[in-house]
Amino acid sequence: MKTCFIAPALAVLIAASTLPTASAAQAGRSNAQRAQDAQMAQIPRCRASLGSITIADGQSDYWRELQLSPPQSLLRVVIQRSGCFTLVDRGTGMSVAQRERELAAGGDLQRGSNVGGGQVRAADYVLVGEIASQNDNTGGNAL
Repeated sequence: MKTCFIAPALAVLIAASTLPTASAAQAGRSNAQRAQDAQMAQIPRCRASLGSITIADGQSDYWRELQLSPPQSLLRVVIQRSGCFTLVDRGTGMSVAQRERELAAGGDLQRGSNVGGGQVRAADYVLVGEIASQNDNTGGNAL
């Protein structure tokens, strides 16, 4: 796995997705939906892939407490639209692929299927999706 600081590049990609604009085609959508559409349209694009990346779950329950969607969903969209990385799935897709391999090992799959070793692409980078809080009282220093 490469050790490279990719946070600034991803920060630029995400920050670029916060600039609101409007168009006539978006007239029936809410302000938040129009802003999100405009932000996603402005995601910078890479000319060539920098490698493969996987998104790891960070603070799994923290975002639920804030009634937010998981950050991994937005990160996936930003990464895919940017073209900067090839996204490799380590979530549900990986679990299903592992089950298929277990079925193949037990002789339960058809002969000639393309399930076996060497089918999983290695991730060059790992991105941990977490939510940063701006609440000054969360650090415990206000005792």
